[in-house]
Parts: sequence; C-alpha cells; structure tokens
Amino acid sequence: AKLRATVAPPDAPVVLYTGRLHPQKGITAIFAAAERVLARRPDTRFLLAGGTDSRESTQMVHDLSRRYAHLLPRVKLLGKLPRQQLGLLHRISDVALVPSLYEPFGYTAIEAMSSGLPLVATRAGGPEEIVAHGETGLLVPVHPTSQGELREVDVEAFAAAQLSLLEDRERARRMGEAGQRRVLELFTVEKMVADNLALYQRLLEAPGASVSTPVHQEAAS
Repeated sequence: AKLRATVAPPDAPVVLYTGRLHPQKGITAIFAAAERVLARRPDTRFLLAGGTDSRESTQMVHDLSRRYAHLLPRVKLLGKLPRQQLGLLHRISDVALVPSLYEPFGYTAIEAMSSGLPLVATRAGGPEEIVAHGETGLLVPVHPTSQGELREVDVEAFAAAQLSLLEDRERARRMGEAGQRRVLELFTVEKMVADNLALYQRLLEAPGASVSTPVHQEAAS
C-alpha cells in the first residue's frame, strides 16, 4: 500500500516497464506512446523501473526527460530496484510493456506474465514466442526506419494496444490469468530443461547422428 501511494493514485491504471533503459529496449516508444495514451486517459501512470548501462543510454534518458517533460510526473523513472520491489510493482500494475526492437528471449515478459499481467510487446524475436497474441497479451509491429538498418516500434499500434487493455479491464484480467497458465505450462525451469533434454534425445536418435569422443579421452588412449 505504501509503494502504491508513492507511485500512483489509488484508482489510477498503472502501466509498467522493467528492464534496462537502453535504446534497443524501445524506451523512446514508451514515451511517445505514453503521450498518446495520456491524451485519452490522463489518469494513467507509467512506471519505468531500470537503470542505464552506458553513456549512450544515460544521454537517451536525459533527452527523453527533457522532450517529454510535460508528461512528468505521470511517467515516473524509478531507477534500478531490488527484485523484491519489482515484485511489488508487478502486483500493483495493470499492464506490462516489452517494446524491444529485438529480444532473443524475454525474461522480463515471463516475469510479468507469471505475476498475472497482460503484456503489450513487440513482434521482435523472443516476445513472439512467449506472448500468445490476443490471448495473453497483444503484439505490435516493429518496422525498419528510413535508414533501413535500424528498427522502430509502431508507436500508434503500441499506444492503441495499451488503451484497448486499459479500457477493458475484464479483457485485461482474462489475459493476465491466461498468461499465468501459459508460464506454468511452457516456461518453468523444469519444463524448459525437459524440452531441451527431449530435443537432445531426438538429435541423438536421428539417422547419422553420432556422439564425438572428447579430445582428452582420445589423447589418453
């Protein structure tokens, strides 16, 4: 209750991002989409929990804070927090964001889903495997920029997806519950270890498969 009182009014919907504040994580899109969401739902609060890890990241956060100063304090930068406090943030939030430009797996997505939060994430690698679109969350596109090599989140789609969940709490609740079930079915440590062992077994049993002898054993023989 104390944490909730410090970060958001009692009845305000809360949108949460946890992770590094790095350009690759889509932080710019969070601010740009927040501006659109707050224009329609000014009671919403955005919480960003994470730190920077480079001069580039620190400069990005500084620039965004200046550019979107009019959104503060409805968009709060909480810094890097202990895991216990992250768990509390998950419990007081309504929607979690994973707007990475590319993400090989997405542990933060699994953490949020295990806490019962619906996700708004990008179609950018790992999140596509984790989030069942329309069932445990919503996926939005990532497009190449005009330069071709860089990528950027579709901000309009990102904001619209957030609004659709904030304005339909029952749908968001169902997605959160479905996300918890999906984590238990697919992403527990035991499940992932079992899947890897099954994969190795299939590879060993495949035609032409062989197990190489370690070099140190060959040298000893």
